[in-house]
Amino acid sequence: MYLPSLRQLEYLIALKEHKSFSRAAESCHVTQSALSNGIKELEETLRQPVVTRSTRYVSLTAAGAELAHVAEKIMQQLQEVTYNIRRTAEPMAGTIRLGVIPTIAPYLLPQIIAHVQNVFPSLNLQIYEGLSDDLLDRMRSGDLEAALMAFPFEEARGLNQYI
Repeated sequence: MYLPSLRQLEYLIALKEHKSFSRAAESCHVTQSALSNGIKELEETLRQPVVTRSTRYVSLTAAGAELAHVAEKIMQQLQEVTYNIRRTAEPMAGTIRLGVIPTIAPYLLPQIIAHVQNVFPSLNLQIYEGLSDDLLDRMRSGDLEAALMAFPFEEARGLNQYI
């Protein structure tokens, strides 16, 4: 079974938005004939029309509207995952989950967060507050990458890989 291509879905979304082959083609940076051919191929794949054409307007058929709705979600998810993957290619980018005990959080976090945002704008720092035992358990399970705690803490001796 053949599936629609991302390019064909992009064309369909553009037609939904612009209701014109010429304006949709312009928004996709292709010629009108390239867009028209892409829509024709999409209709051949689906074995039914996705647009109703007239000399004055273009509208989506029920099948076209249903596919456009799903296509918009697919494109949004694809854009998000592409952004997230590209972000992690940068140094100190991505997400770091940091646990902090409540007695330290109000004093250190305002300074730390402001500094991290300035120095590493692509870093998504997620803060979790909890007691030392809970933070260590979350580090062991992989739910946290780091924790700010007060030492000495008895159990921390066996956690050299975490410290």
